[in-house]
Amino acid sequence: MSSEEIIAHALTNEDFIKIKLLGTPRTFKQGELIFSDGDNADHIYFIESGSISIFIEKFTFQEEISALGPGEYFGEMAFFSGDKRSASAIALIDTILLSVGKDAFLNFYDANQDVAAKINSIFSKRNNELSLKEHLAGSNIGIKGDPSLRFSAFSRERYDSVVDKIIFDLQPRLYDLLMNRSPYEIFIHCNSGEVHIRTVFDPLNGDIHPASKLLNIAYIERHFPVIGYDEKSAMIKNLYQAIGNRSEFAFLPEQFKAELQAGFGEWQPVEQSKIANTISKLSLLRKIENFYLRNFSISTIRDTIRMQFNCDGTQIVDAQGFQTFLEQNLDMDEINRFNDDERRATHRRSPAEQMVRSKFQRGERRSPPGRRKKDWAALTGKE
Repeated sequence: MSSEEIIAHALTNEDFIKIKLLGTPRTFKQGELIFSDGDNADHIYFIESGSISIFIEKFTFQEEISALGPGEYFGEMAFFSGDKRSASAIALIDTILLSVGKDAFLNFYDANQDVAAKINSIFSKRNNELSLKEHLAGSNIGIKGDPSLRFSAFSRERYDSVVDKIIFDLQPRLYDLLMNRSPYEIFIHCNSGEVHIRTVFDPLNGDIHPASKLLNIAYIERHFPVIGYDEKSAMIKNLYQAIGNRSEFAFLPEQFKAELQAGFGEWQPVEQSKIANTISKLSLLRKIENFYLRNFSISTIRDTIRMQFNCDGTQIVDAQGFQTFLEQNLDMDEINRFNDDERRATHRRSPAEQMVRSKFQRGERRSPPGRRKKDWAALTGKE
């Protein structure tokens, strides 16, 4: 919220004189919790002096929604939604609040339309801010899972999975599927070898494929038709536009509709090089000591990568966060050794195998319209 908006919607001295007749002063020390997410909403608070922070919990960290000061109010959202608190509040410095009970506030709200107008004008903005902050897509966060798996991770013996045996050959196949064929999202279960795939030709359904089958060019030709990345992206954009043009869309709440329309209009596919770099590092994620990858998802629609590990923890990151995660959990020497080993492995392949891989990278029988010129090797630095 801008400073201009805060000033425009701040309560006046006259407003506080009216509210003081209803409220009970309460003092909170710096760092003291005022209320928590999930608490019953039985009071609204008006700030007489000091400042407070409104924040939400995102699994393992806190994210601030807003910081408020004298003349402002908070805690009203749950009154209008009829729900429990959806965020927490804490005093940033020593703070004096006027605490007004729910019934007294609603009566005051009905009888004082000037104050009600100020509260109404800011309520929708706060609701929208909260909605945006609650989204996890694009966040870089870690989520703890089942404690029994987390605490026993060091003592469990590790075995090579179905995917481990084929991962070097699988990586360029996954890249080809996302760049040059109909899939837009891939979810890999490393232990079982299941690969869940969604395509632009049937976007609301996902099919399950054995990872080993994806090494078979004929299998891929049967299930995933060739389509250029630009054409596939245009289909996704057209789908968003079709949803936005539906009559049902017009009846959505205004701010919810505005948020979606902005997302539809500004949507761009994930950069090709980001997808290549991410997929090329899959085998590294299986080699992290003690905490190795169990399942993984990647999409061309949004820059969000989900990784779950044998300790049952989950990381949700964007492309930059993915690179940071690798650097934090693998030293650069290991990453460089991996790249060197991969280059040598490519050179050691038999001429027949290299020919098959080359045919596969070219799209086998034909090149789709608008085909990207850069191939897997160029994009991952393995030329």
